[in-house]
Amino acid sequence: MAFHKATGKEVWRSVSAKDPGYCPPRIVKHAGRDLLIIWHSEAANALDPLTGKVYWSIPWKIRAGLTIPTPQMIGEEHLFFTCFYDGSMLLKLKKDESTPDIVYRTERASERKTTHLHGIIPPRIA
Repeated sequence: MAFHKATGKEVWRSVSAKDPGYCPPRIVKHAGRDLLIIWHSEAANALDPLTGKVYWSIPWKIRAGLTIPTPQMIGEEHLFFTCFYDGSMLLKLKKDESTPDIVYRTERASERKTTHLHGIIPPRIA
């Protein structure tokens, strides 16, 4: 949800999940617009930060709600997510508001037999 900074009144309310996760919201710039990235325990989402309109949502159930690391832009079109138990996902964003392509996503949720990076508190990617 978003609040008016002067009055504190609710401006909009959008996506929700059973468990909120831990990932802080993040605004990334892509194709000349701002995307508010909300990653909770059930999906990765991109919203219009002014209206709360959902541009896209990619379902991804995360064990124990451990959506801790902030998603990182890599270059101008890739968005990277990683978590301890369920691994990582790389999205290729599209120039319009349509759902991005999944370049890869960890196939097996296992912190012991990994197929991709399983990070819990990784450093910020420059």
